[in-house]
Amino acid sequence: MRQRQIVGLSIFGVFILIFQLCFSIYKEAKSGEPVPVEVVDIQEKNSFQKEKSKPLSDANSEHNRSTTHFAEDINIKGYKKNNYGGIKNIYVKQMHLSSFDPNVLDLKGWVALGFSPNQAQVIINYRDKKLKGKFKTLEEIKNCFVISEQKFLQLRPYIKISSEKKTSQKKPHSSLAPWGKRNKELNSMRYEDFKDIDIEEGIIRRLLSFRKTLGGFVNKNQIREIYYITPEEAEKIINNTSLDIHHAKRYHLGDAPETWLKSHPYFRKFATEIILYRKGEKTKEEIFDLLKINSAEKEKMNGYLLKN
Repeated sequence: MRQRQIVGLSIFGVFILIFQLCFSIYKEAKSGEPVPVEVVDIQEKNSFQKEKSKPLSDANSEHNRSTTHFAEDINIKGYKKNNYGGIKNIYVKQMHLSSFDPNVLDLKGWVALGFSPNQAQVIINYRDKKLKGKFKTLEEIKNCFVISEQKFLQLRPYIKISSEKKTSQKKPHSSLAPWGKRNKELNSMRYEDFKDIDIEEGIIRRLLSFRKTLGGFVNKNQIREIYYITPEEAEKIINNTSLDIHHAKRYHLGDAPETWLKSHPYFRKFATEIILYRKGEKTKEEIFDLLKINSAEKEKMNGYLLKN
């Protein structure tokens, strides 16, 4: 009987010790003491931190002439946090902002302001496509859905949108080439030449990209194929330019480079078949018949083919 009492008291004592230990842990957790944090040298981190710590001058190098560097530096610190059972990496980004023009930032520039690459691309698409290449008001920037209200309030004091008035003051200087007149030939016009006839910046960029992909324009109506261009804007370009098709790349179908056929917007859909059919020394018309292309496609392709 006495032995049973001793065993029972021992078990009870063990329960008391377990209870005290649990209560002690609970009290410590509720005490609100800060979790110890260990600072880790950023130089020992992997390429992720190295990429993030690139100088901001690289992100904005293409626009040095038109905007002030908008951040003096970026400090990235790595931390290890003891979180009761796990180690977690935390990265804190500190930016010292200064004035910037949102109309000249590229993807790297927006990323440097704290946005992810995907968010930065959304902002650029919103500016170039929906707003036709230019933010005109702070409200337009705020309305971009990837820019939170908190982020907008952080950036707002540093946003400097170039005004239309300043642009118009520069035009008399930029509208004069050394020989006294700007180039108006559609296949050789530069960015500044299109600005001289008041074309939106976003449209100019898409036009130059499309012209490069085509290898030059052979018909002014191709301007209407540019993404997000309105009929009024297309007419303005058509009516204020000339066209010399000799500046465009054109070939005979039988000896056109395979790389050109596979990359040209009008030929790449049929490039594999054209390369196959022309080995049989077929004429252009015979190849077109085999391709079963419609009249509109045939007309576009003929514009870039030399006559025999």
